Amino acid sequence: MLARSNSLQPIRIQTPFLNELSWEEIARIASYGDANKYWAEGYEKNETLTNGHTVTFQIWAFNHDNLADGGGKAFITFGMKHLLGESAQMNADSTNVGGFSGSLLGQGIQSGNIRDLIPNDLNQVIKPVLKTTGLPHEDGLTTEIMTLFIPSITEIGFSSNDYTPGQGERYPVFTNNASRIKALDNGNGLVERWWTRSPMRSGNGFGPVTITGTLATTQRQASAFKGVCLAFCV
Repeated sequence: MLARSNSLQPIRIQTPFLNELSWEEIARIASYGDANKYWAEGYEKNETLTNGHTVTFQIWAFNHDNLADGGGKAFITFGMKHLLGESAQMNADSTNVGGFSGSLLGQGIQSGNIRDLIPNDLNQVIKPVLKTTGLPHEDGLTTEIMTLFIPSITEIGFSSNDYTPGQGERYPVFTNNASRIKALDNGNGLVERWWTRSPMRSGNGFGPVTITGTLATTQRQASAFKGVCLAFCV
């Protein structure tokens, strides 16, 4: 239950059940710095997308991602427990030129058909953050403002000479291979490989996660169909 003594005081709750609260209530609790008093990494909230499909979001981290407006850390990072209902290509052709933001999938997530899946009440509390991503075919990094995103290889606990290091910090929810195994249709479909936003620095692909939760060393071409695991901050 929620208790509000007046509109100027923070919400206090007597239950840890994240799924019982609206996104506005979650964002308000978080804004007072109280989120990690009530919840922990891995706590879940179900959400119905605009296409009618239900997905489960997990808390991936507290005070982890940098807000784009320079106001410090985002209070909570949420990410999908599993994957969207359908796999997607990173690009129609086997190229990573333009990196994640310039890709077909990246554009769909930021402002296209995938972003349109997010219902309005959730859209209103999402905070733009700064995300660091490798550049294709070189060792450099780029930092860009993102609202909806997919994680980098670094953020899910990997490092590899095939990818530029330093693409963010690991989210605490990713602890081992089992924690990275995801299935289509919010876990109701087949276990599937899924994309990260990290382009190869030598090669034309991006870094996917395998069905056993490891970092793939084959089938990395951008034109392949793989699962999509969305994340955002409030």
